[in-house]
Amino acid sequence: MVRGTVDQHERSLLRSRRYVHTLNARRRAGLRMTTGAADPKDVARDTGTTRLQRWEKLVDETLLLLSVLFIVVFSVPVLWPDAEVWVLRGCAVAEQGIWFLFAADLVVRTA
Repeated sequence: MVRGTVDQHERSLLRSRRYVHTLNARRRAGLRMTTGAADPKDVARDTGTTRLQRWEKLVDETLLLLSVLFIVVFSVPVLWPDAEVWVLRGCAVAEQGIWFLFAADLVVRTA
Protein backbone atom coordinates (compact mmCIF):
# COMPACT_ATOMS: atom_id res chain seq x y z
CA MET A 1 0.00 0.00 0.00
CA VAL A 2 2.83 2.39 0.79
CA ARG A 3 4.53 1.42 -2.45
CA GLY A 4 1.47 2.45 -4.47
CA THR A 5 1.44 5.85 -2.81
CA VAL A 6 5.13 6.42 -3.62
CA ASP A 7 4.64 5.41 -7.24
CA GLN A 8 1.68 7.73 -7.55
CA HIS A 9 3.68 10.55 -5.98
CA GLU A 10 6.62 9.89 -8.33
CA ARG A 11 4.29 9.89 -11.32
CA SER A 12 2.80 13.16 -10.13
CA LEU A 13 6.27 14.72 -9.85
CA LEU A 14 7.22 13.41 -13.28
CA ARG A 15 4.06 14.92 -14.80
CA SER A 16 4.73 18.26 -13.13
CA ARG A 17 8.35 18.25 -14.36
CA ARG A 18 7.16 17.49 -17.89
CA TYR A 19 4.62 20.29 -17.61
CA VAL A 20 7.29 22.75 -16.43
CA HIS A 21 9.66 21.61 -19.19
CA THR A 22 6.90 21.97 -21.80
CA LEU A 23 5.90 25.33 -20.38
CA ASN A 24 9.49 26.61 -20.52
CA ALA A 25 9.97 25.30 -24.06
CA ARG A 26 6.78 26.96 -25.24
CA ARG A 27 7.78 30.23 -23.56
CA ARG A 28 11.15 30.14 -25.32
CA ALA A 29 9.33 29.56 -28.61
CA GLY A 30 7.01 32.50 -27.89
CA LEU A 31 3.91 30.38 -27.32
CA ARG A 32 1.57 30.32 -24.34
CA MET A 33 0.12 27.33 -22.56
CA THR A 34 -3.62 27.16 -22.97
CA THR A 35 -6.31 25.23 -21.19
CA GLY A 36 -9.45 24.34 -23.04
CA ALA A 37 -10.10 26.21 -26.28
CA ALA A 38 -7.12 27.36 -28.30
CA ASP A 39 -6.18 31.01 -28.12
CA PRO A 40 -6.52 32.67 -31.56
CA LYS A 41 -3.07 34.23 -31.21
CA ASP A 42 -1.51 30.79 -30.65
CA VAL A 43 -3.39 29.34 -33.60
CA ALA A 44 -2.20 32.20 -35.78
CA ARG A 45 1.37 31.76 -34.58
CA ASP A 46 1.26 28.01 -35.20
CA THR A 47 0.12 28.57 -38.79
CA GLY A 48 2.85 31.14 -39.43
CA THR A 49 0.66 34.17 -40.02
CA THR A 50 2.09 36.13 -37.12
CA ARG A 51 5.60 35.36 -38.34
CA LEU A 52 4.68 36.92 -41.67
CA GLN A 53 3.08 39.88 -39.92
CA ARG A 54 6.23 40.40 -37.82
CA TRP A 55 8.37 40.20 -40.96
CA GLU A 56 6.16 42.72 -42.76
CA LYS A 57 6.28 45.08 -39.80
CA LEU A 58 10.06 44.77 -39.73
CA VAL A 59 10.72 45.41 -43.42
CA ASP A 60 7.84 47.55 -44.69
CA GLU A 61 9.52 50.91 -44.05
CA THR A 62 12.85 49.60 -45.29
CA LEU A 63 11.31 48.38 -48.55
CA LEU A 64 9.57 51.72 -49.02
CA LEU A 65 12.90 53.54 -48.65
CA LEU A 66 14.55 51.06 -51.01
CA SER A 67 11.87 51.63 -53.63
CA VAL A 68 12.43 55.41 -53.50
CA LEU A 69 16.19 54.84 -53.72
CA PHE A 70 15.64 52.51 -56.67
CA ILE A 71 13.73 55.22 -58.53
CA VAL A 72 16.61 57.63 -57.93
CA VAL A 73 19.40 55.25 -59.00
CA PHE A 74 17.39 54.12 -62.01
CA SER A 75 16.65 57.71 -63.07
CA VAL A 76 20.16 59.12 -62.75
CA PRO A 77 21.63 57.32 -65.81
CA VAL A 78 18.52 58.14 -67.85
CA LEU A 79 18.36 61.83 -66.94
CA TRP A 80 22.13 62.37 -66.78
CA PRO A 81 23.70 60.02 -69.36
CA ASP A 82 27.01 61.91 -69.50
CA ALA A 83 27.62 61.53 -65.76
CA GLU A 84 30.94 60.37 -64.41
CA VAL A 85 31.72 56.69 -64.87
CA TRP A 86 31.83 56.06 -61.13
CA VAL A 87 28.33 57.55 -60.75
CA LEU A 88 26.91 55.29 -63.47
CA ARG A 89 28.67 52.23 -62.02
CA GLY A 90 27.47 53.12 -58.53
CA CYS A 91 23.90 53.38 -59.80
CA ALA A 92 24.19 50.02 -61.55
CA VAL A 93 25.56 48.34 -58.41
CA ALA A 94 22.86 49.94 -56.26
CA GLU A 95 20.16 48.74 -58.69
CA GLN A 96 21.45 45.18 -58.52
CA GLY A 97 21.68 45.31 -54.73
CA ILE A 98 18.14 46.62 -54.40
CA TRP A 99 16.83 43.95 -56.78
CA PHE A 100 18.59 41.34 -54.65
CA LEU A 101 16.96 42.67 -51.47
CA PHE A 102 13.52 42.71 -53.11
CA ALA A 103 14.04 39.10 -54.26
CA ALA A 104 15.16 38.07 -50.76
CA ASP A 105 11.99 39.65 -49.33
CA LEU A 106 9.89 37.76 -51.85
CA VAL A 107 11.54 34.46 -50.90
CA VAL A 108 10.96 35.09 -47.19
CA ARG A 109 7.32 36.04 -47.74
CA THR A 110 6.56 32.99 -49.86
CA ALA A 111 8.51 30.50 -47.71
